Amino acid sequence: RNLDASEHADCELISSCLQILGLYASWIDVSLIVNIECFSILRTLVCCPTPSLLTGVCQLLKGLVCKGMAPFPDKLSLIIGIWSESLEPMMSVPFIARAIANAPCPHPSKDDEISEVTELIEDFSTLFGSIGYNLVEAYRTLVSSNVCGGPNTVDTSIFSRSPSVSSQALHSALDQCLEKLEMVFDVSISLLAHPDSNVSQGVLPFIGDYLGLLKTGATSDQSGKLSKSPTTNVQADGEKKILLELSEPRQFKLDRLLQVLLDKLKYPTDASAEEMEDFEEDRQEFLGIVRIVARIQGALVLKTIQTTLQNFLTRLPAVGAKDFRDDNLAHLDACLYLFFSLGEFLKAPRNDHFSQAYVHGEKMSEIMTSICDSSISSIDYFPVQLNFFEIIGRYDKFFNTHPKLLLNVLVAFLDERGLRNPRVNVRCRCAYLFSRLVKSHRNTLAPHAEQILQQLEGLLPLDPTPELQSQKTVGLENGTTKLQSNGIQNQKFLSITEQSFLYESSAHLILASALRSATSNGDGGSATDSQASHLFAMLLRPIMIQFPELVRLLAVEKDPIVAEPRGVVVKQAADLITRTTRVMSSQSPLNPEFIPLFMDILNVMVNSMAYLPTAPGSPGRGAACTGIRAYLHRLIVCIGPDCTVPCQQTKDGDSNGGLSNASEWLMLAISSIMPQLIGVNQDGTALVEAAEADIDQRWRELRDNMPLFNQIALRYKERSLPFLTACLPPLVGVTLNALSEPLHETQFVAMDERKCLRRNFLQMLQGVSQVLPQGLLVALGSNAANVLMSIVALTDACLAHDDAVGMKSGFAFFTAIVPVCAQETAFYEGFILSHLLPLCFLLPARSEFRLTDAQFVLALNESVGCIHVINSVKGQVFQDFLQGTFLPQQNLSAQYIESYVNNLRSNSLAEFQVFAKNFYSSFR
Repeated sequence: RNLDASEHADCELISSCLQILGLYASWIDVSLIVNIECFSILRTLVCCPTPSLLTGVCQLLKGLVCKGMAPFPDKLSLIIGIWSESLEPMMSVPFIARAIANAPCPHPSKDDEISEVTELIEDFSTLFGSIGYNLVEAYRTLVSSNVCGGPNTVDTSIFSRSPSVSSQALHSALDQCLEKLEMVFDVSISLLAHPDSNVSQGVLPFIGDYLGLLKTGATSDQSGKLSKSPTTNVQADGEKKILLELSEPRQFKLDRLLQVLLDKLKYPTDASAEEMEDFEEDRQEFLGIVRIVARIQGALVLKTIQTTLQNFLTRLPAVGAKDFRDDNLAHLDACLYLFFSLGEFLKAPRNDHFSQAYVHGEKMSEIMTSICDSSISSIDYFPVQLNFFEIIGRYDKFFNTHPKLLLNVLVAFLDERGLRNPRVNVRCRCAYLFSRLVKSHRNTLAPHAEQILQQLEGLLPLDPTPELQSQKTVGLENGTTKLQSNGIQNQKFLSITEQSFLYESSAHLILASALRSATSNGDGGSATDSQASHLFAMLLRPIMIQFPELVRLLAVEKDPIVAEPRGVVVKQAADLITRTTRVMSSQSPLNPEFIPLFMDILNVMVNSMAYLPTAPGSPGRGAACTGIRAYLHRLIVCIGPDCTVPCQQTKDGDSNGGLSNASEWLMLAISSIMPQLIGVNQDGTALVEAAEADIDQRWRELRDNMPLFNQIALRYKERSLPFLTACLPPLVGVTLNALSEPLHETQFVAMDERKCLRRNFLQMLQGVSQVLPQGLLVALGSNAANVLMSIVALTDACLAHDDAVGMKSGFAFFTAIVPVCAQETAFYEGFILSHLLPLCFLLPARSEFRLTDAQFVLALNESVGCIHVINSVKGQVFQDFLQGTFLPQQNLSAQYIESYVNNLRSNSLAEFQVFAKNFYSSFR
């Protein structure tokens, strides 16, 4: 009754009724709506120019179209019926007609009217998207079915279309379905071009579905197979696939679609952060449509890109980049971004899009040549600049055949367009892409290594300004940076990450230059190595000069909040050096010409250590020491014990204490700075007492030094004994003192740190003992017995703190040293029988020792292995002690004692380990 009012005065009431019917359409009998009376009313309503009424009609029709029913004949009959009855009149309404024609709307007089029109277009777009989806389903059903199946549950007689199973009727329905499908696709492209993203999103899924019908159309055309009809090709291989031929009209539509998508990919430079997130999500969906089009016909996408690019480039010299409107530049940016993304869509053999064997190789080369030959990179519009460099990075294989263009592009990287760009996001990406480009084409760029280093010289020094957490700037989407409340812009020109890319790429370039010169000169290897060493010194000189000053700034800093970031700056400087020397030392064996430079850097760091804060846990100290240790680790790898390169004289004329080669000087240098790294004197006492609040930081610093001892022992073996003798006792002393410090039950972080310290300490001793079992005891000196007793206690404590890994390392340590000491009667009776044997035998017997845990089983194997080693050394004497004294004291029956001793006597280690697990399990 409300819908059939003679005058539609209450539009809101009628619209609400229509919306309710649309919501209930999927629940109620469809014949209540699909009848002559109702559709005659709708025919009257769609001619009304009121947006709210039309919105209600759209929602009602959408509910009908989305109602569950067979795609054919039910759904198709419904869509064909409402097309002529409702949709065609609705598309003539001015609001909708302007949207379809992409014509500008007249300015409404009220904001409410703007909102109503926008809502109408959105609902109309969603309706068309639903109609398109159902038409695709009906089309698939029609083509894949030989006859019309299923009863018609909808009375379609009002549309004057009776169902028929005849072949003629089937082909007629197919033609009608295809006709409507093409019309919906046409309208959907127009709606996709609408500036409102919600309108575009309404038809986007259908466009993807429609293109799915063309997905393999190009492939089928190329295969030479003929279609059965002028419009479709049906393949029956398992599931039937429906292929629409890529006819000329459809190609025209695809070209129009690409133009619309290109416009949708424009970068909105004035958008807010929230709007940018929405744009990025929408852009990925638009690219998904481009991906489908590229699979259908990649040449069409390339043609669109090339045409757009050429149109812009022809106007660029005459107009000038500064005179272009932002809209034109945004269109160019979208074109470049699409070309960049095409590298993912069009797969090429070995990712070489410019190979002669690749079908699109020639066209891709033409576009790349146009981009590299043009002045696009000089346009002061950061999205264009950013996409230019991204394209160079993605398609770097293009320069394999165009080395001259590579040099032109390199200039763009090095000047204000790239690494010196005023916008931080362009600089950051350029640093990474420059590194990739240099690594890929280092042989081509090798002759220009020195000139490139000179261009980079101003970018190599590290910014000494500490980056405080409260002063970090926020990078905006337009490439600028956000100012602080005081108006100061605290953005570093290049961050440490970007500088590391420059250092590493420069190092690769120098090595390539040296290799090229050596190859071309033949016997000129010495001169070539000297030149490479000179270039490396040129690269590292700025940071070497800076390093002592950075350490001094840390030393004089009184504010702990600022001191920690200053320590990070020192670490970053050391990391830059380490990362560069890692490239230098990638050759095997290491070039002897590089070693003097390595030692000069070491001298700088050793001398700078005198300025570091001495108290462990001091703000900034931990980070600085981490950076220095990383370089020491690198030197130990590069300079082995057999290195005979002589040491150069220092600046004051000394010759490094009369040492003959670099390996000896390296060991002496590490020995001299190790007490400072550990924070102790030679006797193990702390250099400066640290605050109790910093206990976890102090312990972390302490354990961070332990891997250095393992590495030195493993690399230098017996030659590391002087270093171990000098540095191991202080480390052991301060570690044992730290582990004995009392902790309150609420110091959870410190408890975890003590557990880690204990574990790392035992792992370090295990590593050294497996290389130098006798040398370790020699290095510990007269205090070795006390240290061994402490290690027994630490291994025992691992069980109380559920640390099976640490316990395993403790047992492994004793397994290594027993063979070299067990023959001594005092050691055997005073330590092995009294302390080590009870530890190895009784610890696995405790209830806390979980035999069901894999890590505890490994610890059990090590403890059993220790007993087995004692037996292998002492033999019958040890077995007699077990059988007559030790095992009876543990209240074991004679049967258990006999079984244990017999298995120890006769079994191999692996067999005895299996027996021991069963032995302990029998007591649980």
